Amino acid sequence: MTEAPYLSINGISKSFGTMQVVRNADIEIGRGEFVSFLGPSGCGKTTILRMVAGFETPSAGSISIDGRDVTYLKPSQRNIGMVFQSYALFPNLTVAGNIGFGLRVAGESRAGIDQRVKEMLALIGLPQLADRFPWQLSGGQQQRVALARAIAPRPSVLLLDEPLSALDAKIRVSLREEIRAIQQDLGITTIFVTHDQEEALSMSDRVMVMNQGRIEQIGTPADIYNHPNTSFVAAFVGTLSQLEATVTDPSRGEAQVGEARISGLRLPQQAKPGDTLRLALRPESLRRDHREGDQTLEARIQSVNFLGAVIRIKLVIGAVPLSLDTFNDPTRPPPVTGQTIKVHFAPQTVLALTD
Repeated sequence: MTEAPYLSINGISKSFGTMQVVRNADIEIGRGEFVSFLGPSGCGKTTILRMVAGFETPSAGSISIDGRDVTYLKPSQRNIGMVFQSYALFPNLTVAGNIGFGLRVAGESRAGIDQRVKEMLALIGLPQLADRFPWQLSGGQQQRVALARAIAPRPSVLLLDEPLSALDAKIRVSLREEIRAIQQDLGITTIFVTHDQEEALSMSDRVMVMNQGRIEQIGTPADIYNHPNTSFVAAFVGTLSQLEATVTDPSRGEAQVGEARISGLRLPQQAKPGDTLRLALRPESLRRDHREGDQTLEARIQSVNFLGAVIRIKLVIGAVPLSLDTFNDPTRPPPVTGQTIKVHFAPQTVLALTD
């Protein structure tokens, strides 16, 4: 990060009794950056979010926003906007009343509140619903209102705690695009907590992957997906097939997989002949057509799943399963279950996992 971070989380840890749920987390987030905290349930991502918000106090470490230490400040003193999974709208207030709530608490004038509410309703595309109550709205509309309420007071940082998980698939896709567009338009520094890898990869400037209270990797979506640092990140982010291999010639990046010898691999620097490691392949890395420099394996088709634009082919090499994704081609019939085919891949697309 070239400029000073806007939000700094420095050596944060959190314990509940004898259970440590966050372990020495460090992350710097730039002004206007959208960062997703991604990981399975119980990994500590929401606990970090609650510490940034002021709902939990760190057991160790510090948090600063725009150079101001907020570690022990109350939530109301941090200028934080937060959107919850459960919407948390006030049922006795209209849409306009919900959006303007934080402004009223802050002592804004009636004219100022009315103008800001009008701006927020236009921003979320619901100007005609100002006088409705939450029970009269769909789930997607309620979440838009919750977002507008959070950003109406012009927060320094926006925190989104799995805000889309209660919505159906189509609404989630459209709403995540709207949230990202609004965040970019307003330039709000944002943390988005999710266990959904597709949400994190599609929305974020950077992704922080967590596991058992620790940060496994921080990077751009492309880095996280294409160049995972650990086997956990490789397996958690995206679909992954793994083959056991034995290193034969580290200088040539060569390893033995069953009866096939594969060269040109990016092996760990410490690899030596005889070492056993796992070679991981994404479904899109495998191909049915051969290209120059490709390595080839022979596999048997176990199943063919037609997903519309994509066909996912489940393969086995011996007893080891592999997945191959290919685009649907109406002029070419899909392969047949039980058929033996050759699959090809570029060596540089293989991930060598040692941990």
